[in-house]
Amino acid sequence: MKRKVAAQIESKRRTIADLITYFSKITDEQKPNGIRHKLMDIIVIAICGAICGAKDWGMIEHFGNIKRKWFETFLELSHGILSHSTFGKVFTRLTHRNAR
Repeated sequence: MKRKVAAQIESKRRTIADLITYFSKITDEQKPNGIRHKLMDIIVIAICGAICGAKDWGMIEHFGNIKRKWFETFLELSHGILSHSTFGKVFTRLTHRNAR
């Protein structure tokens, strides 16, 4: 039983690592002095939340707070989980940048 749980945990870690690798091509155009959260951390939390059924930024924020201890095992969350409005601003900026 312990091996099965360990295998499941390792599988989830590989999946997250694959997500990070895939989305690492997205560059962060924030001004360095305004950055409190890594773009990749924001993307990973949002994707995980959406996969688990979050339908808006408020639900993503709530999901992030509930799963914070887990996220802290592989993300740098020195400033905690973003607010729903910050998630929205970041993804709006990404959307506008990619629409150009």
